[in-house]
Amino acid sequence: MVEKSQQGDVTQSNVRQLEPDERVQETARMLGGIRITEQTLAHAREMLGWVA
Repeated sequence: MVEKSQQGDVTQSNVRQLEPDERVQETARMLGGIRITEQTLAHAREMLGWVA
């Protein structure tokens, strides 16, 4: 996950590796916006190849 923050004239970017459940949540957020539903979670799992 890439996160960007700014304080005054200084902008900083941070990268961190997500845990598997965080990957699903973040992918669902990118697909569906702020409101994460069971459908966006299912789509995220499918995209990540985690369909049972």
